[in-house]
Amino acid sequence: MKLKSDCIPCLVERTKYECDMLFEDDREKILVLRDFIAFLFEHLEGELNAPVFFGTERERILKRRSGAEDPHELVNGEVTK
Repeated sequence: MKLKSDCIPCLVERTKYECDMLFEDDREKILVLRDFIAFLFEHLEGELNAPVFFGTERERILKRRSGAEDPHELVNGEVTK
């Protein structure tokens, strides 16, 4: 599946959603969004990548910024408490 224009706002919105679940500090959320949007912008040129390509990088950025091996485990752990 190739990236379509409708995918772009969805990818950014999903990044914001995951930031809201992982971080309380708004500054940290902004840094993740900045990193992801920069990556998105950089890779829109040339051959269009599949949305999963961008989703994978989003997860890498979240891991790097949160310091968690599995950021989703942090969220899931909070939900089950």
